[in-house]
Amino acid sequence: MLLMVFSCSEETRYHSIYDIDGYWRSASPLTYRFDIQDSAAYDISCDLRNSSDYQWSRLFIAYTLRDSAGHLTDSLFLERTLFDPVSGAPEGEAGIGDLYEQEFPVRTGYRFPGKGRYTVQLVQMMRTDSLTGIVSAGIRIEDRKSTRLNSSHV
Repeated sequence: MLLMVFSCSEETRYHSIYDIDGYWRSASPLTYRFDIQDSAAYDISCDLRNSSDYQWSRLFIAYTLRDSAGHLTDSLFLERTLFDPVSGAPEGEAGIGDLYEQEFPVRTGYRFPGKGRYTVQLVQMMRTDSLTGIVSAGIRIEDRKSTRLNSSHV
């Protein structure tokens, strides 16, 4: 797996994507580490890219957030539809070739318990240990959108 970290704008505090080479193994969580310096509200989202080779219509992911001491501060079971279950049409925006991209919310207006280093882990929770068709997965931490919208009108 290849980790790509992007430079962040004033609104995006952290953005990192893992390129998944071949298989996303359930025993190999994708791990993202970042620092939070204030008590502001943030939007946390997941970036996902899949190919038309993905075998199911949905994807299940376990999301966990831990503080610098390793204490669990948040967890969710995420479900995302990648292909329409009736028509088989792909969801998300078409990318290059047979790739499709989605960004979806994990938490909106989330306030971290305090300043410090945090770790997010994403684990695929499908009924196979080696999942094919997922090309990359990432985490994005941004200033809360409603705050950005209000401040741009000042």
